[in-house]
Amino acid sequence: MQCPRLDELPPVAGGGDSRGWPYDRESTRLAATAPDGGEWPRISVVTPSYEQAPFLEKTLRSILLQGYPNLELIVIDGASRDGSLAIIERYAPYLSHWVCEPDGGQSDALNKGFARASGEILSWLNSDDIFLPDTLAAVVDARRRDPDCDAWIGLGHKVDERGRLVHVSPRLDLSLEGVLDWPTNHFAQPACFFSRRAWELAGPLSTELHYCMDFDLWLRMLEGGLQFAPIERVLALMLAHPAAKTTGAPERMLMEIALVMDRHGAHQLARRTLDEMADELSRFRRYKSLIDRSPLWKPLLPLWKRLREKILSR
Repeated sequence: MQCPRLDELPPVAGGGDSRGWPYDRESTRLAATAPDGGEWPRISVVTPSYEQAPFLEKTLRSILLQGYPNLELIVIDGASRDGSLAIIERYAPYLSHWVCEPDGGQSDALNKGFARASGEILSWLNSDDIFLPDTLAAVVDARRRDPDCDAWIGLGHKVDERGRLVHVSPRLDLSLEGVLDWPTNHFAQPACFFSRRAWELAGPLSTELHYCMDFDLWLRMLEGGLQFAPIERVLALMLAHPAAKTTGAPERMLMEIALVMDRHGAHQLARRTLDEMADELSRFRRYKSLIDRSPLWKPLLPLWKRLREKILSR
């Protein structure tokens, strides 16, 4: 599908502030054919969504307004009841495939989407994140420069609901050793693109993982001998808001990171991550008022202890 023009998309719903990207501008439109005269490689983007109506339209517009001549956009919604279906239906003419049905969580939704994808280049964009202008053009250019690589990793910053920067993407160490130390060397999933060959080698995503399925996937790709190439520009923005998984449950995410590290043989790194979390838990336990304000920590204590015992027993 050729990306639609700005004036072809439906008017922005809700009557809110619709200034700026991706409401009143679009990316540079690429020529119908690639510079070599052939077709542009198809890029398939899967958007998993559940109860994200306040953010979904912005996400979809940031993909559709890329000006790219060969886009496949697939939306997998987990039977939302918050108005998401109405948004998806408004944009349905520009979607290659969509469903609104129960699923087994984000990893399951993504696996369903990638099973339908036909692109040479694959990616996913969660329904509260956005691509920045000209992102797809930058990815294709990176692929042209590094054709022997199977993943192209850009920068992704985190912003709050007012658009203020709250986290800046660090410099990229894309070696297996660097990526294994995920707490200090993580990169932004919305800025990651990979080849079909990489997905066929390392996929599908583990449905047991709910926070770090991307970390596990990158490790499987690197362990399979695939090469990652950096893109030294910001390709995407991630939204930090109370309902976001990584914002609302960072302690569960850390435990899942440790579990993935351990599965991939990085036992010392997993222990270090859990020990750092233990220090944090200790501080919370020392100050009861903090525990009272953060009730999520209480049920995490036995879970953390079981996970640590498992890793220490290796």
